[in-house]
Amino acid sequence: MGGIMNLSIQNVSFSYDDEKVIDHVTLDFQKGNFYSILGPNGCGKTTLLDILVGHLNPNSGQVILEDKNLALTGRKEIAKKIALVSQNYNINFPFTVKEVVMMGRHPYIPRFSPPCKKDIDCVNSVMEKTGITRFRNKKITELSGGERQRCVFARALCQDTSWLLLDEAFSNMDISHTLSLLGIVKNEIKEKRRTVISVFHDINLASAWSDRLIFIKNGRVEVAGKADDVMTEKTIKNLFQVQAKVEYNEYVQAKQVYFGVEMRSSFKP
Repeated sequence: MGGIMNLSIQNVSFSYDDEKVIDHVTLDFQKGNFYSILGPNGCGKTTLLDILVGHLNPNSGQVILEDKNLALTGRKEIAKKIALVSQNYNINFPFTVKEVVMMGRHPYIPRFSPPCKKDIDCVNSVMEKTGITRFRNKKITELSGGERQRCVFARALCQDTSWLLLDEAFSNMDISHTLSLLGIVKNEIKEKRRTVISVFHDINLASAWSDRLIFIKNGRVEVAGKADDVMTEKTIKNLFQVQAKVEYNEYVQAKQVYFGVEMRSSFKP
């Protein structure tokens, strides 16, 4: 089960009606690492994160959060330990940006009590760090998709959790803000020993920023391990059914995937 500060999935399966989406998955996440989950569309990546955060209960198996069964853990306690940034998080009510970020402090604020100085300082610090202070008083419904996503990201950082789950969290952002937030995430891992578990579609971005990669296919873990060990041409071919070249890139200081020009001519519009 690992040490007391681990998060683990033990022989977990999950189905939507009769369709099995997660099939006997066992994983152990160690503190202070950046994990990326990769795989084809519909392979179960988002479902796996929803199970890890307790939004879905597995049909069999269990999730263990710091030596406790997640299914027996209260929502408020979970919210103090795990934060999730989803690509599809919608806020339709016209809260201000500051109010949305403050929502990350709700697990720590007693019912019917106002935020304390620590909560306010945390919100101000995180807004500054993520570059959203300038529109703190704007309605979140007035923001662009990328700006809104940065606010949701800031809210998750305000939860001050040991575990940060990212479900395509950078999909609406330009590359500048993506790299900025990835840098913040790396800093959080280094300085606060947080653990990040992120779903990526961009294989090269995942390889460049992650310590460990988990490749999933048809709800099963095909291969998992250190990024440089499991990022291979065989893995890419097996997972995505495409031929590619995988090489270490000195500039990126990580393995990267390259697709040849012949791939373009093989696809008809």
